[in-house]
Amino acid sequence: LDLLAGLQAILKQWGCKVTAVGSLGEVFQHWHKDTPPDIVIADYHLDNDETGTDLLNTLQLTWNTSFPALVI
Repeated sequence: LDLLAGLQAILKQWGCKVTAVGSLGEVFQHWHKDTPPDIVIADYHLDNDETGTDLLNTLQLTWNTSFPALVI
């Protein structure tokens, strides 16, 4: 079981609604809401040579707001 699938399973067991993706491009394929997520948990090393901090910066610019985040 990889880290993404394991963390997703734990969060779902706790009653969280989870959108799990491996790259920034996947975020916009799967997140079809006008509001930002309540929290973002991101691995530092993402696919396509992206980082978790790249992802967070882009999401904050997209929604023009900040939100709680954790980079692992």
